[in-house]
Amino acid sequence: ISVLTHCNTGSLATAGYGTALGVVRALHEMGKLECCYACETRPYNQGARLTAFELVHDGLPATLLVDSAAAALMAQGKVDAVVVGADRVVANGDTANKIGTYSHAVAAKHHNIPFFIAAPTTTLDAYLAVGDQIEIEQRPAEEITHFKGQRVVVQGIKVWNPCFDVTPGTLIEGIITEKGVVPRDAGTGRHQVAKFIAAQQQQQVNGHAEAGKQHVFQPNRQTLGSTAVHGSNKPTGMMVQVCYVPRMLGWLDTAADRQQNGTVNGSRTAAAGATAVGQ
Repeated sequence: ISVLTHCNTGSLATAGYGTALGVVRALHEMGKLECCYACETRPYNQGARLTAFELVHDGLPATLLVDSAAAALMAQGKVDAVVVGADRVVANGDTANKIGTYSHAVAAKHHNIPFFIAAPTTTLDAYLAVGDQIEIEQRPAEEITHFKGQRVVVQGIKVWNPCFDVTPGTLIEGIITEKGVVPRDAGTGRHQVAKFIAAQQQQQVNGHAEAGKQHVFQPNRQTLGSTAVHGSNKPTGMMVQVCYVPRMLGWLDTAADRQQNGTVNGSRTAAAGATAVGQ
């Protein structure tokens, strides 16, 4: 399976196995990774500076590309799935992540490539109904206008430099967490984050009640854009291999089955991914 990812979601950002990059690592350990395509992630180049380093360090088959080349790569049939992390997932599944994520999701949708979010339950926020309610941080203009302290852009030009963008939940094939897959409404197809959180709360209440304790699962309420958010809410270790990867591969298998049965217009990439899983 060839996977495209964005920004850094590995050890350097999450202090462990990683989320989306953890999926890539687990695929490699399972002998199922053909290539990880890492987008450079402008303007701060976390993909080029961090993700590329981790991929080379771990000896994974990987290729670096500029963000704007991702759609062309998809058009050439070289991407089976897109897997990214998340900084905030709201009630309807709208997901905030590093700027550029939304563009990849749109391109993936156009090319019938499944787009996954791999994130811990601490990123879920059912208190916000839609992604428009997320306040997005504006980063310093110098990240774009300067290189190594030297100005490389003409004086007087205005700069728009948001740190994050919001991908609509309708473009996301699946939101996979260490507690399971966020369910989707059968009619609207919307991700039911609040329902998922409520189920986790009830499970914890039941479990702790049996042990004579009471503790309720609470979603993360950190403010997106705060530097404290970055890398502070990601799972580590074998949780990724045990939870994230089987669910993502299961999704690819299901998509391939539906394509063969003619029940939906399955994607070529999903079928290719499922074929790779079976080999």
